[in-house]
Formats: sequence, structure tokens, C-alpha cells
Amino acid sequence: MSHSLPGGRPCPSCPSLAGWHGATYAVILDFADGHRSAGGLRPTALPGVRLPELTAALRESDADPQRWDEEILTLRALTAPGDERIGAALERRNRWPDEPIMESADDHRRRLAALAQPHRAAHAEALRLLNGFTLEHERDPRRTLIHLGDHLAQMCIHSGYFGYRQWFLFDDVWAAAHPDVAASLIHYAGHWDPGCARRHPLHAPCGDDAYLEIELNDGYIVRDYEPNDEPGMTAITAALEAAGEHAERDDLRQVLAGRCTDTRVLLVLDRQGRGERGMGLMGVIAVRLHRPEPGTCEVSAFVIRPDLRRRQLALQTALRLWHELRAIGVSRLAFTMPRTSGGMALLHRLTGLTGDVRPGSRVEVPLEQVRCSTNRAWMTEGTPRP
Repeated sequence: MSHSLPGGRPCPSCPSLAGWHGATYAVILDFADGHRSAGGLRPTALPGVRLPELTAALRESDADPQRWDEEILTLRALTAPGDERIGAALERRNRWPDEPIMESADDHRRRLAALAQPHRAAHAEALRLLNGFTLEHERDPRRTLIHLGDHLAQMCIHSGYFGYRQWFLFDDVWAAAHPDVAASLIHYAGHWDPGCARRHPLHAPCGDDAYLEIELNDGYIVRDYEPNDEPGMTAITAALEAAGEHAERDDLRQVLAGRCTDTRVLLVLDRQGRGERGMGLMGVIAVRLHRPEPGTCEVSAFVIRPDLRRRQLALQTALRLWHELRAIGVSRLAFTMPRTSGGMALLHRLTGLTGDVRPGSRVEVPLEQVRCSTNRAWMTEGTPRP
């Protein structure tokens, strides 16, 4: 079934169908077992190329295993130098196992790096791997269905007792002719609920309200930590070490090691990903809600990358989070006083606490004592005032 999404806008984490002249979209649906049928792979948009030119564009592209989805990376490697249309690469993908040879995380990274080589070398490696694979889980490639049109390619890969994996490759020409179906496919790839407008992790059910994502100003967001954020977290700890903030570095390492139970790890990110790779992660906040008692939020880490602290980002983030905490019934903050002069100055601006409170000492303050901003620009449109 298709549906018209409010305002014609797919889910926040999905590519937009509007405004691109010449683009191909890849929607790959996962195995049919409950809510995992949706949300396993984010839809991918390939701007500047339509389906008839997709094979040439894949061959000419520089693949990056850090940015490319694994399935698109594999499809590029399975595209032969002489292929004029994508159908032949899909036929090869039909013989590629859903879960390749049991391998360690390091072996997996090495395999993806090999598939991301310049195209001729990547294709040779893909053919070598293809010849060495043994299909399992009662896979039968003869039962796979592939349909190739001018602007839409479909594939239902037989996956044994898992059922079928469904692939849809379509461009903006087909999407313009079938706008509701195109929007529905892109939305369903991330959400089983047609009305869900939240961003949540892969495979998380739409009904899971525990996931957090809030918007600040200028494209910044605060959201829950996800496993693929680990490289950015490592970069933050390295930046703290380089700045000589060893106590803050150690606190953050404790959080990341899971030594603080019931801890919610939130990230401050630049949604646009401006700057060098890995620099989209701007800060880390670790909290324990309703701990040590109901109505209290314990903040065990509040770290903004040292080179970004003159942007008022820490102040804006804190004000917005305090607003969200009030909305869920939190009335007190518990924290350890910062050990840096900048941290102490920020806390003074937020709470009025003076230098009489020693760094490293534990403090609880009522949220009503925390400053409320008079500048509403940092708040998301439509958010009620505290």
C-alpha cells in the first residue's frame, strides 16, 4: 500500500525525493521477521545519475567504506566493466550470500576495504569471493525474481527460510510518475509505522519512544549514542588528552566502558557534517535519569570538544536539555563540579553557583535555579516555553 506522508516528507533520516533532478534511490528491505523487516538499511540516494547510467556511474565512482552502505559497495564491485545495465550486477548479487563467510570484525573491514578499491581491482576481488562462496540457509538463486525497466529495477532474492530480500532501484523519473509509492518505499525502509516521523536506530521498532533526538540551532542536534559513533567518540577523547584535560578524558572513558550503570549517552552533532571527517561529533553528555532518586537527573559527563567551546554550544545545549528534563518531571540536577575554569564559568552562568564550591565536589541544584534563556532562537519551532 502507498500513503501520502504529511507535507510529502519522508522520515527525518531518509533521503528527500524533492528538489533533485537526476537521482537514483536504492531501497533494500531486510528479512521478513517482525519489525526487523524494516529499518535494517537506510535508503540510499545517488544524486546526479539515473538508472540507465547507474552502471557507468558506479564504475567511475570512488567508493568509501566509511560512507557507503555495504550493499551499494558490493553492487559496485559486482558491476563488470562491460555491463551497460544494472541487471547483470543484480544477477551476480543473487549468488552473493546474505551473510558472507563467518568472519571477525577485522576480516569484515578488510573485505569491505578490498571491495572499495579502484573498480577494476574491486571487481576482480568480488569475482574471486563470489567463486569461493557456498550458499547456506537453503538459498535457491533459481527462485529469485528480477525485473529491469527503464527507470525501475526490482529484485526479490530468495533467502531460504528467511523468505525474500526485496530490492528497489528507481530514479527520479519513476518517482515523479509514482510519487506516493516512491515516498512509501523510502519511508518503509526505515519504519514499519506509516505515521512514524521519528529518527531511531536501525532495527529499533517505531513504537520505541525511548530514543531521543532534539534539534538545536544552526543544524546541531542531540541524539542517543549508536554503535557506529565509536570513531567519533575516540576522536573526542583524543582531543581532551591533547588539551591536557585528563580528568575529563578519564570520566568519558569510564562512561564509554559501561562502568556507570543506567547511563544514557547523548551526542551533540553537526547534522550537516561540516569540517573534516569525524568532526561532526561535537560533544558527549552522560546522564542517569531519576537517579539517585526520582525527580533527579545525575550528569556524569558534559564534554564539548575543546576547540568548539567559544561557539556558545555548551550553553545552548544545556538550556535545551534542561527544558526537556522539566517536561519529563525532573526537578533536580546532580553533578560533580567541573575541574576546568571554563567549566566552572559555564556552570556559574547556568546556575549562579560561585567559586566557593570546590572543583570535583558533588552538588545538587533544583532545576528552577537553572537559568532560563531569554533568547528563544535555540529552541525548536513549536516547542512550548518552560
